[in-house]
Amino acid sequence: MKSIRLQKGFTLIEIMVVVFIIAISAGLAVITVGNNSHRQLDSEAQRLLQIMQRASEKAVVDNSEIGFYIDEDQKYSFYEFDDHRLAWKSLADGVLAPHVFPERIMLSIDVENEEIDLVDLYQLNNSEIRDFGEENFIPTLLLTSDGQVTPFEIHIGFEDVDNIVYTLKSDGVSGFRLQTEERAF
Repeated sequence: MKSIRLQKGFTLIEIMVVVFIIAISAGLAVITVGNNSHRQLDSEAQRLLQIMQRASEKAVVDNSEIGFYIDEDQKYSFYEFDDHRLAWKSLADGVLAPHVFPERIMLSIDVENEEIDLVDLYQLNNSEIRDFGEENFIPTLLLTSDGQVTPFEIHIGFEDVDNIVYTLKSDGVSGFRLQTEERAF
């Protein structure tokens, strides 16, 4: 008579198959999260490029001066200089409406080869507006009616996640360029 052996527990093969499936799933999750981060960063950089191009076109077409400003909270806004009031007015509607970078995205800006401290600029603007009124607002960049722009580089990346940095730059006369490089932010 044959004895029937009841199996208690899992075989080694079954355990290895489950571990393999879990490892593959975890690897796919990491790849997906990384790709989403890169897509988000690329999307924000492309958006900024297109908006800067539109602002420059608006300055030329409307024969006006457009100011670009980034505050300490990484919100960027566009302003148009009002020749009658001799003051900057916010362009709060449409494509040039203010935009805040997602929290994980960090940026830095160099204007005419000098890094700008956004906190210092924000505090300076607040004190100038408080003491002398809005006409003394200082934009970070100026886009002029003749198509020129203050030479700049804006670096956009993740501070702690990836080593991909997008750089939007202009030499002041030949338009805007967006470059991607691998380096720490």
